[in-house]
Amino acid sequence: MSYNKQYHRFFEDYAEKLVTDPKTGKTRIKRIYTGWYYRHDLEDREWKILKLRYILLYIFSLAAFLVLAAQQGAESPAAVIPQMFGILAFVWLGFYVAAYATHKRMIGVRAYRDRKTLCSTAAGAAILTGILLAEQIYTMISTSDFSARFFAGTILGAAAAAALILLFRTEWNMEYIRVENTAAADDDSYNIRNMEMEER
Repeated sequence: MSYNKQYHRFFEDYAEKLVTDPKTGKTRIKRIYTGWYYRHDLEDREWKILKLRYILLYIFSLAAFLVLAAQQGAESPAAVIPQMFGILAFVWLGFYVAAYATHKRMIGVRAYRDRKTLCSTAAGAAILTGILLAEQIYTMISTSDFSARFFAGTILGAAAAAALILLFRTEWNMEYIRVENTAAADDDSYNIRNMEMEER
């Protein structure tokens, strides 16, 4: 059997075979994960705290970004473009943070690889927040408007960028332990591999 790259990536390191229900005669795909498992090189308590930390960093940075974006308004493309891409980055990052927070102690290779997307999305959101922050500072200086509202928004924007960088660096430097999988697939099963990785 052969499928497209997305299928191979999603079910990487699974073994599958077609089985027929003897009662109904219907055919279905039976899958079993046979690849390596991965776990954080942390104690259980530390692992739980880490997930909570990522959730809080995400919520804070999103709220601060929205405050900063609201102060910038939608008067110029220079402000609108990073706002739009920033919102998309935060939506995408929220998906991966939620997935990360709901993962079990032992994760498969697909979840392990998704860490890279979480890191790159956090970095992208930090850059876009930094662009808005720079525009905010420029506006304050050019208009000589140093009101408490704009000053507070600037502080929040800087804190949001710092929170995103902290999330990125923490996960980027996170140590994982590889654990052998004892599950065995049937001899006539089809072993799914990541076609993108094999082509490199």
